[in-house]
Amino acid sequence: MKVFVKALLTLIMVVLLAGATAYFANENFLIVDKIQLSEAPGANQPILYDRIEKDLNEQLSVFSAQPIWKIPLDDVMSQMKEDNRIERASVRRSFPNKVLVEITPRQPLMLLLGKKGELFPIASDASILPALSMNSAPDLPILRGLKFFENEKERQTLVKVLEQLPQEGLFSQKSLSEIELNRHSEIVMHLSDSGMRVLIGKDLDQGQVSRVEQVLRYLESRSIKGRVIDARFSKKVVVRVRNAS
Repeated sequence: MKVFVKALLTLIMVVLLAGATAYFANENFLIVDKIQLSEAPGANQPILYDRIEKDLNEQLSVFSAQPIWKIPLDDVMSQMKEDNRIERASVRRSFPNKVLVEITPRQPLMLLLGKKGELFPIASDASILPALSMNSAPDLPILRGLKFFENEKERQTLVKVLEQLPQEGLFSQKSLSEIELNRHSEIVMHLSDSGMRVLIGKDLDQGQVSRVEQVLRYLESRSIKGRVIDARFSKKVVVRVRNAS
């Protein structure tokens, strides 16, 4: 009797194993039709996310109709890292036939002031997002000039400049109250706390960022009130103080 039961259990296990093997070997069962994208909880950037999703669906279509184990997750993640609109992304397999990508879009970098005082967030791809009221707008540098509604190239230039700044610090994205172009098409930044203007020139590099940060630290340590910081030079920074004649 024990031999019979043992043989029966062995037979059942063989049948189950064979069935499972056949089931999982079924190509249609393990084929990923489409990589599934979603916005990360709390990201709250639906308009920018929709634009990202549309572009990525096209780019990631090369991975469609493949078995789940053949889709290289590193390559999928590389696509995320190449898109500067994306702050963070995660990629994972979900058995049996899904690859899931969760995306956190970058936050807007500045607010474009409209004719009626409304504020239009500028995304990291320089696109203009729907207007917000003063009360609901995030604390970001304000960009003045109606020409920026039509001039995407100049918006892109300013986005690249802001991305050179650190998130926090004396000279950072959070330290700015306003950004503009003067009549010479040079970038001018206004600092929130001190009210100083920082003249940048046509673009911004890490050397300029470092020099301006050092100057601001020096002024703060000496309780000197500056009016203008001119960082347009290649190797120096010129400061005009408030009590200068």
